Amino acid sequence: MTAQNRCGLLPDMSFSSKRMKRLLLLLAALCMAMPVLRAADAVPVYNTEEEISEDPAILKQAGALFSSGQALSVADVREQLRRTHCQLKLPAAKSQVLGGREVWAAARSGFLRIGYYYFCADCKKWHLDLSGGFLLTEDGAAATACHVIKPDQDLPKGCLVAVTDDGTVCPVKEVLAASKDSDVCILRVKLPAKGLPLPLSEDAQPGDLVYCFSDPMGERSFFSTGIVNRRTTMKSGKASPLLLDVSAEWAPGSSGAAVLDNKGNAVGVVSTILALQDDEEEHAKKEKPSGATWMVVHEAVSVHEIRALIQAAD
Repeated sequence: MTAQNRCGLLPDMSFSSKRMKRLLLLLAALCMAMPVLRAADAVPVYNTEEEISEDPAILKQAGALFSSGQALSVADVREQLRRTHCQLKLPAAKSQVLGGREVWAAARSGFLRIGYYYFCADCKKWHLDLSGGFLLTEDGAAATACHVIKPDQDLPKGCLVAVTDDGTVCPVKEVLAASKDSDVCILRVKLPAKGLPLPLSEDAQPGDLVYCFSDPMGERSFFSTGIVNRRTTMKSGKASPLLLDVSAEWAPGSSGAAVLDNKGNAVGVVSTILALQDDEEEHAKKEKPSGATWMVVHEAVSVHEIRALIQAAD
């Protein structure tokens, strides 16, 4: 007995094959489109009317960490800033060139806001003062600029916290190593789950494309791009840290954030901004100084200085 005789419903195979081919092509097209749709849906739209440091939900989380004693106190930070080395196992640098969107996703995933939740003696209120940072390992080792966490003398009451880009507040548990001369430090952050760290690369050269994801002047999650302008150094105490001047944009509030290459590796740590202005002393001899700013130089500390704090873990 043939299949057709058994069922009595077997369709014309020539017609069925054409229909099936169309159906498979349609399904393939839908499958190809689905990741794009998911990626587009995952892109956040930020409210620029309110700085994240003033977000009531963020402040509430930070307050709970302070009350529970889970986050590192100001006094403990002062003491632990004396640590000069730590042991870490870092992920290997990536070699595949990425598109801008992919670098943005990596930068955002590895980004942390780091700073103090503190009590202001003047207004008698609690505040958040946040700058940048980024993950070095899945289990919460993170880098930032040393000047970000060095507490002011008039900051007696508060704790050090980290905030992810999705608004989760995490306690900073420990300063692992720091260098005031190089302006870099490594912290231990207690993450709610494994993080997505940024590998380090010391291969940044003048002309290379670079990116920065940070909060300049409180402008939340601003992604900028530029090139490496030059490699420099400056005598600072006993050290001569390696610096990268880049044309990517940042401003106060960006300190400690990563400067990334086009493979998603961190190549630098946002450190300073240098405004190139008229020589006021020279102008004073001739006329009233103009005070004009002709150019702004953005300086990052090379990740070479982070590696200098790390001893390889067994």
